[in-house]
Amino acid sequence: MEFINTISVLGIGGIIGGYIKHLLDRNKEREAKLNQINEEKYRVLLIYMSFILNPQNRAHFITDDQLILNLKPEDSINYSKKKVEEYYYHSFLYASDAVLISLKRFIEKPSRENFIEVATEMRKHLWRNSSKLSIDNIILDLSQK
Repeated sequence: MEFINTISVLGIGGIIGGYIKHLLDRNKEREAKLNQINEEKYRVLLIYMSFILNPQNRAHFITDDQLILNLKPEDSINYSKKKVEEYYYHSFLYASDAVLISLKRFIEKPSRENFIEVATEMRKHLWRNSSKLSIDNIILDLSQK
């Protein structure tokens, strides 16, 4: 009788353990997929932000947006600003608070420093780790050319 009780307890424990493992695996898979989607959105957003800072950057990025490739530089800046604003409103659904705040700051005052701040916050959000790098550590000093 004790043997049967032990077997049934182990069986129920195995079933419960298997079910919990299934839920955890499914949650992990969903989170990985969501992270991949966020990474893609962030990548496109950074490209448009780069175009705002320097429209000539269009020659250095691959984009599915064929319209921007045919615009004059000044028109591409305005177009990119509109696209960044559009992504900003969409990002309410998926971005962290820190990403939203830094992105708002970039939209209001586009600069290399604000670009780096947005990218740093996106990195923290995607990979869930902090960074000890300051903006000065990251920003390129191109004046020494």
